[in-house]
Amino acid sequence: MTGLLPPRSVLRAAAPRRTAAASRLAALAVGLLAALTAAAPAAAERQVSLLADPAFQARAESGLAELYAMRFAAADAEFAAIAGRHPDHPVGPFLGALTTWWRILRDPADTSHDARLLAAMEEALARADRRLERDRHDVDGKFFRGAALAFRGRLRSMRGEWLPAAYDCKRALKLVREVVEDDPRNADLYFGIGLYDYFGEVLPERYPLLRPATLFLPAADRQRGIARLTRVARDGRYVQTEAAWFLLQIQFFFERDYRESLRWSGWLRRTHPGNSLFHEMHGRVLLAAGRTAEARREFETVLERLAAGSPAYTVAQAERAHYSLAVAAMRRGDHRQALRHLESLDALTARRDDDVPLRVLGRLRRGMCFDALGKRSTAVALYRQVLAMDDSAGAHDRAKELLQRPYRPGTRDDQDDETAVEGTRVAR
Repeated sequence: MTGLLPPRSVLRAAAPRRTAAASRLAALAVGLLAALTAAAPAAAERQVSLLADPAFQARAESGLAELYAMRFAAADAEFAAIAGRHPDHPVGPFLGALTTWWRILRDPADTSHDARLLAAMEEALARADRRLERDRHDVDGKFFRGAALAFRGRLRSMRGEWLPAAYDCKRALKLVREVVEDDPRNADLYFGIGLYDYFGEVLPERYPLLRPATLFLPAADRQRGIARLTRVARDGRYVQTEAAWFLLQIQFFFERDYRESLRWSGWLRRTHPGNSLFHEMHGRVLLAAGRTAEARREFETVLERLAAGSPAYTVAQAERAHYSLAVAAMRRGDHRQALRHLESLDALTARRDDDVPLRVLGRLRRGMCFDALGKRSTAVALYRQVLAMDDSAGAHDRAKELLQRPYRPGTRDDQDDETAVEGTRVAR
């Protein structure tokens, strides 16, 4: 989240038993501190601001609706229309990059979209800088400069580029706070500083290797961060969905509050039924909450929609769905069904160039299934294969344990390893 993870040696040193999904959010740390302000226009009083233009707001809302429905061509058309009306404004390259960003989120291990996103953010920065050179108080210049820095910092942190990401974070945070001061009543604007408050306290505590990158940043407050994000999810106009998405990831991966996780995953699923990431994540929350039958139906639908050719769904999501369906099958004692899903997973991950976490975890679970079916020699061979692969989510330690003592259903169900399924989002 893998393309989003920093070098594996760094992750092992930081937390060898950390789940892959939580590791991915840690990899996003510095960028998240900066705050993804995703097209949240400041409702500034100044008439010179495009962001206060009702015509812009209507078109931007329409484009965002298409974006969250994963109708990327329609979203691009709306954003291109805005760009065409404002050819020198940073809004053009910034909005034009949003569909690229969501393509990255669907399959974070795929880095083929990175160059396009970074080029768009560089262009947005250049246009914002020209505005600020003319007027250092220009609202649009400050807003889009901060937003572009946040996006660039977030992608850099996802790719393990810690120091450049930290620098982007510091500059973006300063601009976000200035924009909030311009319009303190605008709920949308608290999204960025809400993210900073939460992750600025939690991540350095949980992952000590991040502390040097955050020492020069302002003090943060975890509970204040949650309160600010909840306000945005309740009252926001442009980033209501983004706030709900991050609250879901916070509650699921960090707070481990599955009741709150279900609150947000259910809202996202109902509000954006065409969004494959929200669909998938709702299934993962249901699985973690013990609502296995409901989770199974969600993941089966993911596979059905991909098979039907829905452009919103990817092979990477099929990998995650097969893994989750295997977990669900093992919970109900159907190890043969679990093996079928794990074999499908293994075939899909064979296209990857390296040992992605799901390939390793899937191989481990295949061994567990063979143990449960009384085929110990096959299980042992698979555990040894796991030890020859890159470690993921404590897979090596678990394989060593299983080589010493065969897996037996009901004795240990790899607690919490459903959160090891590669996802988005921390997101984000």
